[in-house]
Amino acid sequence: IIINWSIGWFWDSTKVTTVTFEEFSYNGNVLSGELEMRFLEGGLTGTVKPTHEIVEKNMSLTLADSLGTTTWEGTRTIVWTEGATTFLDQSDDIRTIEIYKDGVNRNGEEYVAEGSGLVFNSTCSGGTKITQGILTITKNDGSVISVNFGDGTCDNSYTITQNGITVTIND
Repeated sequence: IIINWSIGWFWDSTKVTTVTFEEFSYNGNVLSGELEMRFLEGGLTGTVKPTHEIVEKNMSLTLADSLGTTTWEGTRTIVWTEGATTFLDQSDDIRTIEIYKDGVNRNGEEYVAEGSGLVFNSTCSGGTKITQGILTITKNDGSVISVNFGDGTCDNSYTITQNGITVTIND
């Protein structure tokens, strides 16, 4: 992993930090690509919450045991809605995240993944959980998978809908 760190990127929109994965391997799975992290707007006080963006470029994950490779590019926009003033203590953090990814899965199928209003809540018992929002994955054949993370409660429950069938997961 190569990190080109720009001091102050977390609060200065003119600075960008990049993280490059060059054949980074864990348990035989190999990650490659680059992340660009930048501050967009906001501050610790005032009405505009701190907002950051992560741009994923030329990302690929080659799975162990010849199980295939998935590739993608995308963006994540992160709004730090609570806990920004306690920077070193993430247990009170709540972030809202918008996700857009465009890629090809390990079976060679093109897809677009879009996450809307995803709430990552670190105040839940047991650590950070996605407690709200919907993630939709649309493949190039028109099939859609939707994951609904709920209403914001820390209940470890979400629903997955595909082809008109909905399954509830409680973990």
